[in-house]
Amino acid sequence: MRVRQEGGVIAVEQRVPARVSNISVSTTSNDSGHVRTVRTYYFESGLGSDSRLPLVRERLTVPASIAGREQVEQAVKAAVSSYDLGTAAPGKQWGPGMGSRLAMVGFGAFFSLLSFSFVIMTIPLMRMEEETQGRSFVFDSPVLLLPAGFTILGVLIMVIGLRSAWILRTPDFVAEEQWQLLRSVLTRMTGQQPGSSRPLDVEAGLRPDLITRPSSETRRRGVTLDGRMGPAWPDAYSVTKTVRRGRLKVLLTSSLIIVILGFFYVFSGGGAGLNTGRVISVILVGTGMVGLALMPSLQACDRLLATYPTQVPGEDAPRRIGLRDVDIDNLPGWCASRLRQDYWNAAASGFWVLCAAGGVLLFIERSSEHSTDASDASAVSALFLSVPVYIGLTMLAVATTVVVSVVWARNRDAGRRRLVGLA
Repeated sequence: MRVRQEGGVIAVEQRVPARVSNISVSTTSNDSGHVRTVRTYYFESGLGSDSRLPLVRERLTVPASIAGREQVEQAVKAAVSSYDLGTAAPGKQWGPGMGSRLAMVGFGAFFSLLSFSFVIMTIPLMRMEEETQGRSFVFDSPVLLLPAGFTILGVLIMVIGLRSAWILRTPDFVAEEQWQLLRSVLTRMTGQQPGSSRPLDVEAGLRPDLITRPSSETRRRGVTLDGRMGPAWPDAYSVTKTVRRGRLKVLLTSSLIIVILGFFYVFSGGGAGLNTGRVISVILVGTGMVGLALMPSLQACDRLLATYPTQVPGEDAPRRIGLRDVDIDNLPGWCASRLRQDYWNAAASGFWVLCAAGGVLLFIERSSEHSTDASDASAVSALFLSVPVYIGLTMLAVATTVVVSVVWARNRDAGRRRLVGLA
């Protein structure tokens, strides 16, 4: 817990429980055919990007004109020191995932000690080799650099595990009770409700964070067509943060693509060993893969999609937002956002066609090279490997796919609007 002053605002920071904002699923299989599925949960935070730890950093804020930093710090320390954990069992006073983090610490310590021991044992052996065989002893030898790198890696794993274990030393219920205690203390001290960066508090109608949202705008949840409460949509600050994060993803993805293309150009000898058909297939497949790689990052930059997302965080898993879950006032914006998403999918379908066309061209070119019948090979080459004809057919297929996808998206949007009476 930390108390600091930023401009005219006093901030009290603490780690509190958070909801699941995203789940990443990875599947691996071994030689025996056993399939293992690993789910990685990411928890939302109002102060930064999503975290893999269920306790995320949030803050309560009060105006500095009402209470000074020293006064707030004394009140916070007195409240925390008087807090009673109750009769919780010692085993329940650890946050979830503490065991895996401690195991990570142990693995990192063992790995780093093993690598360091190898370095310590190797140096005398190399000294002996220098004396017996007359070879010069060099400290930057690969025999030493590799274990030294493993030692640094083990230390990093241990540090990450220690940091996670330190965060999880407080269980969820204790962090939640302390958060509510701090809120009540700051409310009594200042005579007004403190601002909160926690998304759950903002959605509940409490005062937003005074640093990131100085105007103190609140989210107001509307009513759906069947009388239920609609979802809490992101406010202007959350939308801007999402768009900024999407632009960073575009920059990182573009840089990674440029590096990969540079390595491919170097290792292929500048394309000297590629014939015309293979060059065209590589261009088609490369263009399609680059487009597909950039598509998610570009969608993350779309402000309309960030304003009306398809899912909102939930306690155990993200909750999808369907047409019947949207409040009446935001139905037009939600339908427009889904139409925009279908347009992005239409553009992605064109890149899929480019990948498929490049793969087909590469297969045909490889088949013609290994064909035993020279006449058949020449016929196939003349029919399919005519570069202008094949590129023209590919562009026609891309345009047809995109047009069909756009028409389907508009018909789907019209059906949604008719269903809720917006048509």
